[in-house]
Amino acid sequence: MVEHEEIAPLKVQGQSIQQIGRRLGRADSTVSRELRRNGRPRRTRGPWPPM
Repeated sequence: MVEHEEIAPLKVQGQSIQQIGRRLGRADSTVSRELRRNGRPRRTRGPWPPM
């Protein structure tokens, strides 16, 4: 299982889902799903919250 704590900082740094997936050895869809599941609330605007 991919840990959100590994993904969030990479997203904050501006890395793409594809770059994060390659770095963690995971499929892009897994990274995307994890960000949707544990990301910021959908109606909130602005950058990803710091971890």
